[in-house]
Amino acid sequence: MARKKWPPPGYPVMEGDYALTATWAMYLPEQFARRVEDGSLVLWRPGLTIWLTAWNNDHAESQAKRLAWIKKTASPDRFAEQESKVGNTTRFSYRLREGNEDPEGVRRV
Repeated sequence: MARKKWPPPGYPVMEGDYALTATWAMYLPEQFARRVEDGSLVLWRPGLTIWLTAWNNDHAESQAKRLAWIKKTASPDRFAEQESKVGNTTRFSYRLREGNEDPEGVRRV
């Protein structure tokens, strides 16, 4: 099997401290390619893809109501769910197994 070309041509590559929003950042311990797809930030490298979405509370809904909506609309194939609440911030994450990548490592929907 041919090795995937990395980094993928035409995509910016991020590493180290990376600002997600004006107030949130994360540390990327190695190179990740970056793109925006379906309104989400997508960071990926061979073997790992991270989809990130940060929402504001524009309609003054409770965090519990918003979290329930997110869980209802999230993939039924999800596993390893985690949620946490610190102050006024709620975080929800889960994992998916996907095998439908092209040779450049870009997921096709």
